[in-house]
Amino acid sequence: MMEMSVRSNIKEAMRDVGRLERGLRDKVIVGSLNDTAKKAKSIAVRTIAKEMGVPAKRIRGNLHVWRASRMRLLARLWGDGLPLPLIDFKARQTRKGVTATAYGKRRVYKRAFIATMGSHRGVFTRKGRARTPVKELWGPGVPGTFADRVNQRAMTKAIKETFPKAFQRRLRYQLLKKRGVL
Repeated sequence: MMEMSVRSNIKEAMRDVGRLERGLRDKVIVGSLNDTAKKAKSIAVRTIAKEMGVPAKRIRGNLHVWRASRMRLLARLWGDGLPLPLIDFKARQTRKGVTATAYGKRRVYKRAFIATMGSHRGVFTRKGRARTPVKELWGPGVPGTFADRVNQRAMTKAIKETFPKAFQRRLRYQLLKKRGVL
């Protein structure tokens, strides 16, 4: 399990809202951290899906956000889960076996076949010469790609760009709300 914490420049932000009452200040910071974590997850899903060559919906379920609260001014984003089934990597049946594309490279899995077992469709291979037993073939998993440098750079960039904007937006909203304009 790989995780990334969203801890932006809270001390600098606190200086900007030092004059506000504590409850209002906490709402602004907590909301900003959670908005930033949500944006980082969105960027991570897109980056990982593009890099692995699978649909974004297969990645989204393996990335999680632990939201900040007033008691804990920290938002976390982490990736977990098992390897993805090889069928998700654009698998196609060929005469020699099955081909699948992971990380932009198409590879042939000899003697493999695509089948539906029960209600599950996947890529399988036989363990021996007999018809049974068979085993399913798996591709790479989300945690390893989440920890990749390219993905980490993209998320760090998104965090640095998003937090100040989210902070200003939340601050403006809370001040207008306090004045009774909203």
